[in-house]
Amino acid sequence: MEKPIFQRPGIESYDLDTPALLVDVDKLESNIKTFSGLAEAKNLRLVPHLSIHGSLDILKSQLQNSNTCRSICCDSISEADNLSNLDLNEIIIKSTPISKNQLQKMWALNETIPIHVVIRDTYYLKLIQENQIVAPQKVGVIIQLPTVLESNPQDTITELLQMITECNNSSNIDFKGLLIDCDNPDVLEAYIAIVRIIKTDWPRSKAYLLGES
Repeated sequence: MEKPIFQRPGIESYDLDTPALLVDVDKLESNIKTFSGLAEAKNLRLVPHLSIHGSLDILKSQLQNSNTCRSICCDSISEADNLSNLDLNEIIIKSTPISKNQLQKMWALNETIPIHVVIRDTYYLKLIQENQIVAPQKVGVIIQLPTVLESNPQDTITELLQMITECNNSSNIDFKGLLIDCDNPDVLEAYIAIVRIIKTDWPRSKAYLLGES
C-alpha cells in the first residue's frame, strides 16, 4: 500500500494526485465550533477522540475550544505514543492493552504523561495488576459500563464497587471514572443513576459519555 502524500492547504485541485481526500477547512472549523457550542449549552466538556479522524491537525483545532479538556482519547498504545509531545492533562486509551509488550509501553508512557486505560471487566484489571511496576505515577482506570443493562441494576453496582475497590487497593492503579457507550435513552438514564451512586463515594471520579447522544 502506498504511503499517503500530504499536500499543503490551498493547493490547486489540478496539482493533486488521484484519488485524493479533500477537506473543506471552513466546514471543518464550523463543525468543530458547532459541536463545541452544543456541548457547552449542556454544560459538558469535550474529550477529542483521535481515532475518529486520525489527524493531528484536526486534533489541535479541537483542543483550541474553551470547553474542550486537555485530554485525548485514542484506541491504542501506538496512537498514544504519538501524542506525548502535546501539552495534555492525560491520554485515555479505549482499547485495553493486553500483551506484555503493550503493557510495558503503557507504563513507560505513563512516566511522561498520565495514562487512563478503559477496562470492561476484572480480567483486564488483573492483566494490569499482574504487570504493574514500581512507578512515580499511578495508571488511571476508567471502567466501561456494559452496553446491555442487567435485569437487576444492583448487580451492576455491586460488580462496579468490587472493581473500584480492587483498583484502589492496588499500589499503582487509581480509579478515575466510568465510561458510558450507549445511545438508548432508557438505558442511558439508568446508567446516569448508577453514575450518581458511584460519585457519592468517589466524588472526584468522572463520567465519560461516548456516542451520539
